[in-house]
Amino acid sequence: MPAGYATVPYWSTNTFIATNAGGKSQALRWRFGPVAGRVGLTDDEAKARGSDFLRAELGERVANGAVVFNMFAQVAAPQDQLLDPTDPWPADRVEVNMGRLVIGRITDAACDRETFIPTVLPNGIAASADPTLAALAGACAVSLGRRLGN
Repeated sequence: MPAGYATVPYWSTNTFIATNAGGKSQALRWRFGPVAGRVGLTDDEAKARGSDFLRAELGERVANGAVVFNMFAQVAAPQDQLLDPTDPWPADRVEVNMGRLVIGRITDAACDRETFIPTVLPNGIAASADPTLAALAGACAVSLGRRLGN
């Protein structure tokens, strides 16, 4: 059990294709590594903190300074499969530090009118042919419609 949202790594299970200015493409998956380090709790420690401790801990942490993650691109090797998100790539794949994600504040504003669509991407990044990406985009749209009462 993570001790907080800021002390657990996050991974993309889906593959994306990055293309540089020269037109060279490379398959990759994202990983966000907590700068604060990875911290876990025992079952007893987690039970003692209550049911909503993760959100409370994040609020306290951000009040004392930004939460920071290093953003890595795990680079696919030629033999890696690109279409099955249930098949992890080996841990020895090259990773490139792409920058940092900095969370400087949180709000109580509801995000019920927002939706995450994993195929809406910046220039230079494209979705792979992984069929779960298309399915996930549709599921996210349905979820938004249900939250809005449509």
